Amino acid sequence: MIHLNNGESLRQIESQNTLSITTSEKTFQLSLTPRDLRSPHYRAENTTSKGMQTIESGAVTTFKGKVSGDEKSQVRLTIEDSKIEGFFTTGNESFFIEPARRFSPLAAAGDFVVYRPENTLNKKNYTCHSDLAESIEDGKRFVEMNAPASVQSLRVVELATEADFEYVNSVGSAGAANNKILSILNMVEGVYENELNLAISVVYQHTWSTSDPFNGSDAVTLLSSFQSYWNTNFAKAQIERDAAHLFSAKPNIRAQGFAFLSVMCRPVSAYSPDAAYGFSGRIPVEWNWEAANFLVTAHEIA
Repeated sequence: MIHLNNGESLRQIESQNTLSITTSEKTFQLSLTPRDLRSPHYRAENTTSKGMQTIESGAVTTFKGKVSGDEKSQVRLTIEDSKIEGFFTTGNESFFIEPARRFSPLAAAGDFVVYRPENTLNKKNYTCHSDLAESIEDGKRFVEMNAPASVQSLRVVELATEADFEYVNSVGSAGAANNKILSILNMVEGVYENELNLAISVVYQHTWSTSDPFNGSDAVTLLSSFQSYWNTNFAKAQIERDAAHLFSAKPNIRAQGFAFLSVMCRPVSAYSPDAAYGFSGRIPVEWNWEAANFLVTAHEIA
């Protein structure tokens, strides 16, 4: 358990580009810079009972960086109001940081838990219809085959996101849903950048504050209905993207992920934007394992 003042933390980042995390074992000095995943032509819209409404872009709350003294380390954090969450890696170790109030109502607003993945008390598991390690290896082979021989440049995946009615309700509002998704994708990018030399650019976000058209009876049906609706209403000619990803909190697919396999890692001649879809089912809040949401999404976009 550690205590941080978010206002002071933000001022420290703005003035020194650093954040100190002191655990019972040692102090980690994190070097941070803002990381806005939203593209220059980003836009966000929300469907309400009165029709489609534009959502204005808010401040950047996602950060990336390194642990001081370790160039191979990775830091991905979201710092927003009274919340700091994300992960950092150094050496062969990984650490998550989350608000302590997720684990105990007695915790103060500035209390946070820093823990290793293997120390989580949660014994439940999520379900993905693909293996992350296998997906990463497939992606590596694709990047290596298509990169110039002299240099392996950073590639960019342009994503559009969707949040269904249940997901928006689970986090409180359409704006909060978009911020939550950007926080998740910031952590996903941390894995992809290290392993695949890939960055994420979010070009469009859509949310539902009224009943959505997606059938969540099971994973296959949900993915199919998402694909069908977006191919009709948000075609690639209308929303230029590499892939679209649905974030859902429908009861039957919570803690699940599903996607059409290897769509983005096919040669350009075989790429089909009509099939570049996947979804992430929200991890139940009562599991007290919020970090697993980014693991599900990392599985399904890879």
